[in-house]
Amino acid sequence: MFLSSVFGEVNLSEAIEMKRKQLLDCIQTYGLNHKKTIGISTDLDELILTHQRINFQSSMSNKSNHSVSHREKYYAEE
Repeated sequence: MFLSSVFGEVNLSEAIEMKRKQLLDCIQTYGLNHKKTIGISTDLDELILTHQRINFQSSMSNKSNHSVSHREKYYAEE
């Protein structure tokens, strides 16, 4: 999955890494409880959740495809 950003088009993993670095810089500059830090942290959380959802959907799709293949193989052997 690709995201548009001020850096151009980047994939989701790259966007997560860039946001993580941005968060670390913000923590060093403003501290953990600053509203900018919290906002960046929230953005990072959303990116990570999106990544997890995509991976979950992909793994469920793969399991479903595998199950169908297994069933087809089972019935073909009878």
